[in-house]
Amino acid sequence: MLLRWNLAACALGLLLLYGCSNIKNQTVSMETLDQTAVQVHQSSLSDPEKKAFDELSARANSGDYDLTNKTVGTLITDQLAYDADQKAQADKQAKLEADARARHDAQVNALRSALTVGLVSKGFRPADYENSVYQSYVTLELALRNNSGKTIRAVKGTMAFETPLGDSIYQSQFEDSDAIVPHHTEVWDGSIDYNQFNDAITHFRDADLHNVRLDWKPQVILFTDGSKLEVTAP
Repeated sequence: MLLRWNLAACALGLLLLYGCSNIKNQTVSMETLDQTAVQVHQSSLSDPEKKAFDELSARANSGDYDLTNKTVGTLITDQLAYDADQKAQADKQAKLEADARARHDAQVNALRSALTVGLVSKGFRPADYENSVYQSYVTLELALRNNSGKTIRAVKGTMAFETPLGDSIYQSQFEDSDAIVPHHTEVWDGSIDYNQFNDAITHFRDADLHNVRLDWKPQVILFTDGSKLEVTAP
């Protein structure tokens, strides 16, 4: 009885192996593609092989692949090779993007190390129509600290004002051409035009100073010797 069961199991195994091999040798055409897909999913092919066949079938239906005179096995092999190539390209692109971000972050850190910018005070100067001043301003006092060993000639970047939790309040471009000698702090007094219809600038005007955090995003620092530090796009 045991011998007979073993013979039956062997026969079933050979049948499955034959079925797998047989379906892979079957030639496919656009006319028989749907029927072949049913046979593929009823066969003993592995799930990855069935998935590869489905993916290539979709490519064939979209005109991206010519399956004329190709066998099921060839279709599966071609799709697996295609998937591997796509993954390799995606991995390469991801590495390029990661390297670019790393270079960008290193540049930003270098500029931030060279120049520290802090928000000292913030105020508001309303329009004075009687004295022909028609624009209101949010006034700022910044402290600019040159931490480098060279005199800074000019600087440009973005001031991003945020809440203590990092939510954006307001952003403004910043540019200054006052020289800052090495290891010295200069005070910068300036202003931002106020627009009552701009919710962001109104929020910034009304925010308490201790609830405003300055995220300094430098772009270029130019030194008096002609050298510069610059952030390039990631």
